[in-house]
Amino acid sequence: MAKKTELQLTDRHHTSLGDIIEQANIVVVFGKIVKDLQSQQHGFAQVFGFKRNNVCSRLPSPVVLGLPDPDGPADDCGWDPREFVMWRLPVSFVSTQLHIQPVTIDRALSAVSIAGLTAAQISAIVSASLRAVTGSSQPLISSRSLQSYGIFTSQQLAQLSSAVGVNVARNGFTLDPNALASLGPSSTIADLESAIFDGAKPNA
Repeated sequence: MAKKTELQLTDRHHTSLGDIIEQANIVVVFGKIVKDLQSQQHGFAQVFGFKRNNVCSRLPSPVVLGLPDPDGPADDCGWDPREFVMWRLPVSFVSTQLHIQPVTIDRALSAVSIAGLTAAQISAIVSASLRAVTGSSQPLISSRSLQSYGIFTSQQLAQLSSAVGVNVARNGFTLDPNALASLGPSSTIADLESAIFDGAKPNA
């Protein structure tokens, strides 16, 4: 019988309880610095992926977040350090997300000329409403469908419409009862936001 080869262990085969705890409480973010959104107080980064609990993940679409100065070139998860940098952040770090979406000139001018809901208010309404119906806390991406956030049935659409109406009212507006009637699970976040913008009227 062949003699069993003795396993040669190195430091790379070991971890520590401290490392495990740190991995659970620290997220490593990978991205690029947005050079024209920097100031002495804060800056923004286009984030493409992250690492948590030793698991590398890539975002389906990059997000723009307010972040401190990076910790250095990205040297993990296959990111090219010549193009990407990384941040080591506590999972409780509070950031600001810059939500960028296409808008027609008509809607943009209407938003200025009519006292309507702002883009920030609409984004908050959509996030809160989706969370109330499906529990989803995913970042909003304009091109993604409602289905990708957990809206599959007509019952859920009705619940979403009701939740949107409640959250619109909290901002001092009233939502037309039929504002979201044309939406379905395949409708996008941009469709939902547009319907809210068109259907919400300020209370007299």
